[in-house]
Order: sequence, then C-alpha cells, then structure tokens
Amino acid sequence: MAATPQRRRPYKNAITNEEFLQDAALLHDATPGDTYYARWAHREWAWFQASGMLTPSHLVVDGLTPRCRPRLGSPTWTYNQGTLIGGLVYLAKMTGHRSRCGPMTGGARRSA
Repeated sequence: MAATPQRRRPYKNAITNEEFLQDAALLHDATPGDTYYARWAHREWAWFQASGMLTPSHLVVDGLTPRCRPRLGSPTWTYNQGTLIGGLVYLAKMTGHRSRCGPMTGGARRSA
C-alpha cells in the first residue's frame, strides 16, 4: 500500500528555531576562524526577535500560524524558554555581550 502524500503545512515553531540558534553558535565556537556560522547565529536571533514569538513579558510563544503570525493564545512551554536561554548564552559567549540573556531569564521565571 502506497503512502498518500500529505498536504504541506507551513509552520514555524519556536523549538526548531531555538535549536538552530544554538547549533550555529556552537558550530562557530568549534570552527577556528569562523564567520559563516556566526552570521547564521546573528541572523537567526534577529529573525526570532522580529517573528513575534517573544511576548512583551519575554515568554516564548510556541509557533507561528501559516501566515507567519504569532499564536498568541498558545501555551508557553518551559522547554522553549530554556532552549532559547541556552542559545542566547552561546550567542553571548560568541559576541562577548552578556546582556543578551537578561530579559529572557525573567521570562523563564514567569513560565515555571
């Protein structure tokens, strides 16, 4: 029996983007003289900040609708908070700007 093709559902969720941020920053750290992965880490963080997935209280919305609008009514999960904080720690280490993590730590306390 052949599998039936499924309709493509464009969905951008927080966790895959948070992991990408972490991966890019870690690959930068592991690659001497790297600028390629560093650029990807910066691009990902800029995109994530502009995506609407961060609420005004710095909680992470789980994802975006197919029209790339934040799902504001969706639950906020602690794994999203923790993964993003981890990615921002690596980004702060990469850039030397520790302030990147500040707003997110308050959001993590509120989501627990």
